[in-house]
This record gives sequence, C-alpha cells and structure tokens, in this order.
Amino acid sequence: MVSRKCFRALAPAARRFAAGLSASLLFAGAAGAADLAAYRDVRLGMDIQAVAAAFHINPATATTVQGRPAVLQEMECRPERSAAMTDSETVESIVFSFYNGKMYRFFITYDQDKTEGLTRQDVVEALSAVYGKALRPAATIRTGASMRSYARETVVARWEDDESSVNLVQPDYPPNYALVVFSKSLEGAAEAARAEALRLDTVEAPQRERERMTKEAAELQAKADKARLANKPKFKP
Repeated sequence: MVSRKCFRALAPAARRFAAGLSASLLFAGAAGAADLAAYRDVRLGMDIQAVAAAFHINPATATTVQGRPAVLQEMECRPERSAAMTDSETVESIVFSFYNGKMYRFFITYDQDKTEGLTRQDVVEALSAVYGKALRPAATIRTGASMRSYARETVVARWEDDESSVNLVQPDYPPNYALVVFSKSLEGAAEAARAEALRLDTVEAPQRERERMTKEAAELQAKADKARLANKPKFKP
C-alpha cells in the first residue's frame, strides 16, 4: 500500500493544477529557462533512493522488469483515496522507470474526473506557461505505466531540449490526460537494452525449451519409477 506521505507529497501541486492548470503544475526551474528534466522534487537521472525519499515511497516496492543486459526497474506512487482530499487530488498515478538505478522516464496519469471538461488546448496552454511554446509533431510514443507495455499513442504536444522530452498524450480509452517525460540519452540506452533482452530471449528460447522438455521427461520418469517400486510387489496376475 502506498503511504499517506506519498499522497501528501502529491496533493499541494495537485491542488494548484485543479485550481486552473496553473504554471505551478510542474517546477519550471530557473527563471526564463524551463527545466524539462525536473518534476516537483525529483529530476531525471536521480537514483531510486532519492526518488523514493522525495515521494515518501518505500524503495523496496520497486520491481525489476528486466535483469539483463541492463537492470530496468519501476516504482509507482499512487495516492490513497481520501474523502478529505478527493476534491483536490489530480494525479492518479506516477510510474518512475529506472535504467541501472537511474531514473530515465516517468509516466504521469491524471485523474479523469478531476480534468473533466478540459480541452486539449486548455492543458497545452497550461503546460506552455511552464515549458514555453509547444511543438505539435506527427509522432507517437510508447505509453502505459509499465516497461512491459508496447502501447503507443499519438503525441498531442511536446516540449523538448537537447537532453529531455516532455510529451502530452490522451489515449482514446481511457481518455485520461498523461505526461511522458524522459531523458533522451537514458531512454535510448533503456530501449536498446530492452531490444537486446528480447533478442537474447529469442536466441535462447530453443535451448530453454529443450531443457524444459528434458526436465519434464525426467520428472515423469521419476514418477513412473516410484510408482513401479510401490506397485510391483503388490501386483498379482
């Protein structure tokens, strides 16, 4: 269960967002220059311990989704539902993704009820107040709250610099607004590791299947041998 501290870490910025999608939705960094790598008290490249501390999450809840050739992990912050705070909470969940212990991506999903009625232009304008002029690329991006997800969605708007990319998406179903924020260099390394893991799995699949069949045959033979020892003395034609 996610702690109430995690909820409290999210609530202040959520209240500001719900109050009008103001520029305080995301921390903008130094005046005149949006820091695309930063979100509230964390930033891309931070390690699991630092991110967990910032959002009051137990780092032990991080799950390993891939162990080779690089370690890919995920950690979720999902605010508890509280009658006292429901009206002011906007973030539904945040999934932080790590490459060899460094955060390379985070996926923020907003509560559909708390953004009901907001048009895409409303959200783009609010984010543009923080990040500057939005790009409208003809592009798709991998979404979903997990590295295991292969879903891709059309990018509604994008803000980027040489190191980082912030992408607004709104899937057809469920139609929650979401942000995909990633480090270009670390994302590239993570995707390469993911592709290599899939390649290794494919190459090694025949051998794993042979080993599985050999083990299964051995287990069946052992079962038959045990039954034979028990049944042979008792068999009477």
